[in-house]
Amino acid sequence: MLVVLLVSTLACLLVWLYLRWTKVKTYWAARNVPHEPPHPIWGSLTFMLQKNAGIWMKEMYSRFSSPYVGIWLFWRPALIVNCPEIGKRILVKDSELFRDRFLRSGRNDPIGGLNIFTINDPLWSSIRRRLTPVFTSSKLRSLHGLLSTKTAQLVERIRNDVKAGETVNLRMTYSDFTTDVIGIASFGVDSDATSKGESHMRTVTKDFMKFSVWRGMAWASIFFFPELVDIFGFTLFPKRATDYFRKVFHSIAKQRSVEGSNKKDLMDALLKIQQEAKETGEEEYLWEALGHQ
Repeated sequence: MLVVLLVSTLACLLVWLYLRWTKVKTYWAARNVPHEPPHPIWGSLTFMLQKNAGIWMKEMYSRFSSPYVGIWLFWRPALIVNCPEIGKRILVKDSELFRDRFLRSGRNDPIGGLNIFTINDPLWSSIRRRLTPVFTSSKLRSLHGLLSTKTAQLVERIRNDVKAGETVNLRMTYSDFTTDVIGIASFGVDSDATSKGESHMRTVTKDFMKFSVWRGMAWASIFFFPELVDIFGFTLFPKRATDYFRKVFHSIAKQRSVEGSNKKDLMDALLKIQQEAKETGEEEYLWEALGHQ
């Protein structure tokens, strides 16, 4: 009797899996959306741990001439948009229909879990509204001098490397440049990574570029299967980077609380959000929201 019950249960499970898989693999075909046949387990994610997700995405863009491509995140249908006009509608005109993000970090990762790239509404709308003044046209124009200075350093570095007959690693060179620009524009922290290729902040940001099986699993889960993030304790950023930016934030916050600031940069906006959250009791709500995302 027990054997019959087990066999019947197994047969029902296999039938359910077959019917479910049939529905999953025909999802985009039924909607006349261009796609490649999915893997029965990984869906379209067979590239994982083999190549960078950005490279895979670029290959998908060039492989199809359609404005969109159907993919599967394991058995979950998703859409790659390959048309600026559709992208604009999603991000601007029809943004109210696309507010929530699929990717997210864990409840034990406040830096990765409570930022504008990973939070959902209503927190997303609240934080976006508060950060908008940092990215006005006048504010971006005020960064022109900084960009000009760093760009001149970038050109000089490449010119010197070429004169010395050295191979120019453009990826690392532009990463140095980007680190300097973001550091000073967002946090008021200047460094010489563009000129010298090294700085304390650059040492930390290099951790972002290091690959390991664990980091690969973490990023794959955060972007493609966020349900696994809390199970394995994955975080968006490496621990050393998180500790460093915490230290920088608290140091600058203490300095500006004493000296004051009129920079109106991202750091000022973050300090203002922090102060308002404490005054309105929203700080506790942020932690509660992180636990329920």
